[in-house]
Amino acid sequence: MESVVWRSGGGAGPATLAWALIALPLLPVWVPFAVLLAAPPRVRRRLAVPAAAGLATAAVLAYCLATRTVTADIRGHTLGYVLDLPQSPLIIVGYLLATVGALLLGGDPVLRLLGALAGTGAVLCAVLWRMEFVSTWCALAAVASVVILGWARRQPEDSARLVGRPT
Repeated sequence: MESVVWRSGGGAGPATLAWALIALPLLPVWVPFAVLLAAPPRVRRRLAVPAAAGLATAAVLAYCLATRTVTADIRGHTLGYVLDLPQSPLIIVGYLLATVGALLLGGDPVLRLLGALAGTGAVLCAVLWRMEFVSTWCALAAVASVVILGWARRQPEDSARLVGRPT
C-alpha cells in the first residue's frame, strides 16, 4: 500500500485510507487480542488493560477516520500520515499500551522479545522520521516478522509447556 502512496505522491487516495485503516484502528485491537489468545491462562487477566486500551483507542481512531480526511505527505525520504486527532498524546499512549504493552505482558519470552523490538523500534523510527531519514518501519517489520515466524514454528511440545498443558 505504501508503494502506491509513494507513486501517487501522497495525498488522500484509497491507498492512504487503506493504510490508515490497518495501522490506526485495526492494530490496537488485533495485537492485544491475538496475544490474549496465545497467552497462557495464568497471564490472561493482566492482558485486560491492553485489550481495553486497544478497544478505546481504536474507537477514537475509527471515529476520526470516519469523520476526517487522512492524508499522506512525502517528507524527505519518508511518508508522514496526517489525521487531525484530539488528545494526540493520550491516543499515542493508548496505542502503545495496546500494541507494545500487550506483547510485553504476554508471558511468552518470544512475544516479550517482539514487544521489546516493537517498543525500541517505535522510538528509533520516531527519531529517524523526525530527521526525515529513510523510512525505517518496514525494516523493523521485517525483523518482527522473523521473530513471529520463529514463534509460530515452535515445536508443539514447546507451546504446550508454555500454556500449561501436558506434553
